[in-house]
Amino acid sequence: IINPMRGFGSDLSNNLLLRFNPLQPSLEYKVINNNFIPNFAGGNFFSGAAVTQQGLFMISRNDRVLMKIDTATGASFPIGVTAASGINFNGMTYDASTDKIFAVATSGVNNQLYEINRISGAATLLGNITGIPSSITFVSLSADNSGQLYALRLSGTVTSPLYSIDKNTRAATLIGNTGFLSSFAQGADVDPLTNTLYHFGVTSPLGSGGGSFSGKGLWILDKTTGAATLKGSIAEPFNAIDALAFA
Repeated sequence: IINPMRGFGSDLSNNLLLRFNPLQPSLEYKVINNNFIPNFAGGNFFSGAAVTQQGLFMISRNDRVLMKIDTATGASFPIGVTAASGINFNGMTYDASTDKIFAVATSGVNNQLYEINRISGAATLLGNITGIPSSITFVSLSADNSGQLYALRLSGTVTSPLYSIDKNTRAATLIGNTGFLSSFAQGADVDPLTNTLYHFGVTSPLGSGGGSFSGKGLWILDKTTGAATLKGSIAEPFNAIDALAFA
């Protein structure tokens, strides 16, 4: 029997590890750990997650450590430091078609694609992502059941678009606009049961100029057009979720 609460996420507002049902995320959820990141600091948080056959892994943004997460208790176990200082990881995903973990990171003005070794934690740079201006930031990474990678661009005052990424060439291709503005930490993943791309966004409406980015909710992103459909909050309203992953 498949557990309907097959989504996982790190609640940055309340330092929680959550699991939830993506079909009704505000109603059907469970707090696994209410002190998820010991000595939690706003600048260092889990910015990406990947569910593999070996379990749930998360990566911390600033100190770049790959962690194995116990999904029953929320206890975290360090695997290893992934990369040198100056690299900030913004998203991570498991590609079942290649049995590999991929991650996006920023280094200076470059968005980069990495492969993450789940045994040692080592990150191998595959190259800079091309086809995008150097001024933008990819804030999430997802892989669908065919192995296609997707990433969302932070927008600020312009609409936040969805891109596809060729993991062999590192070329990014614009798919389309989501219809919202986005800022701050957020995460995405594809539910392997339905092949649906979900994104937790910190958003503002189009035309608002950005403002407070007070919208916080789970969206479905159309992988063909980029258009976003709101599903609702995950657990409590107005929290912020990153390191989104589905089992």
